[in-house]
Amino acid sequence: MKKYLYTICLMVLLAGCGNKQINTNQVPFQETKQPQKEASKELDKTTTAEKPQNKNTTVGEQKNCDTSKIIDKSKELVDGQKVYCVKDSKIYHNDIEVKNAGLDSFEVLYIERGNTGIAKDSNHVYRGDKIMADLDAKTFIRLERNYFKDKNNVYHYKFGFGKLDFLDVNSFEVLGGLEGSYVKDKNFVYQDLEALEKIESADPRTFNPDN
Repeated sequence: MKKYLYTICLMVLLAGCGNKQINTNQVPFQETKQPQKEASKELDKTTTAEKPQNKNTTVGEQKNCDTSKIIDKSKELVDGQKVYCVKDSKIYHNDIEVKNAGLDSFEVLYIERGNTGIAKDSNHVYRGDKIMADLDAKTFIRLERNYFKDKNNVYHYKFGFGKLDFLDVNSFEVLGGLEGSYVKDKNFVYQDLEALEKIESADPRTFNPDN
């Protein structure tokens, strides 16, 4: 009988030790998970802190960038801000330097969709911070309804700012009209829709868009 009780007690003790061994093995597993969580939190903090900032910062957010030193004929503001400004005697467009731009003669003519400016100085015409080749800066002007021209051609931003070289630049006019804008030169009248559509029956000498 004593041997039987001794055997039972021994079995209970061994079972208890076995449970403790299992619990002991579980502790390091739980402890290794916690540092992984902390590491993930730390990584998240680092990622947020090191997240690159948008370089095309709105002009109004640029430090020490002065919009008052630029002649602005555009009359448009994008998100309440102008897209050209002066910093350290250099002209910037959306935080990108307009290289070789002449501050004394620089003027903004138009702001396109997407915050892209059309500007000029005495030597060049600019779209954003890039020079637009083959445009004559001395005669380049903005007309009504966002048409532009220089001594050589007529241009419009809607048509990719390409040359509308089928128009006679010397007689070109921008007209009004209740059904959409109209333009004409000495040869034809055009309606400004998705493209310039020629109105064959219209006489440019007598055409009145309001009739």
